[in-house]
Amino acid sequence: NAEYMGTVLRLRFNVIAKEGARALAALLSRNTPLAELFLAFNSIGNKGVVAIARSLRANTNLTLLGIRQNNITGVAVDALGSMLEHNRHLQTLYLFCNDIGGDLDGIARGIAANDSLLILDLAKCNVSDRSAELLAAALESRQRLRELNLESNLIGDSGVSAIAAALRAGLQLRSLSLRENPFSAVAVSALIEALETECASLLFLGLPHELRSPVLAALVTRNVVLSQSLWSPARMHLLPSNLRARIRTVLIIARSRGPAGVAASARVPARVLPLCLLVRAFVFVVTSML
Repeated sequence: NAEYMGTVLRLRFNVIAKEGARALAALLSRNTPLAELFLAFNSIGNKGVVAIARSLRANTNLTLLGIRQNNITGVAVDALGSMLEHNRHLQTLYLFCNDIGGDLDGIARGIAANDSLLILDLAKCNVSDRSAELLAAALESRQRLRELNLESNLIGDSGVSAIAAALRAGLQLRSLSLRENPFSAVAVSALIEALETECASLLFLGLPHELRSPVLAALVTRNVVLSQSLWSPARMHLLPSNLRARIRTVLIIARSRGPAGVAASARVPARVLPLCLLVRAFVFVVTSML
């Protein structure tokens, strides 16, 4: 499952382990033209990721790093955090499905010192309330992040409330996914208050199924409207890079306020619907092949 396209290298399901990761680290340390590196399901482990993280400290070309499900824990996370403190070019970091939830101190420190990261995926990482609070505090000081995926974690009311506080403080997230987390209506109230602020910029909000209806009702009551995406931005990395921006433009309905905005955002415009359905079918085919 190796695929190389000019500046994009996909090595998913190759079990390159720490030895292969060290070879990649040597390549990255030479600042090659590589811009996107996907390493999902490779059993890289802590030592391999530490080597890659160290090589990226001075790298000026790589903008996307995907390390989905590679059996990494706190040691590797600390190395990635240290890398973020030095690297000013990485824009996307996917850590999906690694058991790192209690060890986000390093990532939080890295984000607090970083001005380039735009997308962070921590879905299925066992992120706890404490880790969410650390992350929120870092994001409050560095407000550049645009997409944050925290699906399927252990985040309760205090963690979600901390993220809401960061939003109130000016964090300009466009996409926030909190699906499958054990928080309650208490945290939802904090989110709604954050979305009422003038600086709120969220376009996509993923919530646990049982909380969606009351949230939408509350948003309509307060004349605050969140648009809904037919395709989660957190999964855009599964698409070819040249299609991501185009599909986002088509599928994300602009955020608006007031009764007219509520009516407009409640449905996809008729002229756009056929294209949306076509894109969804295409996305399904592409992802089923990956």
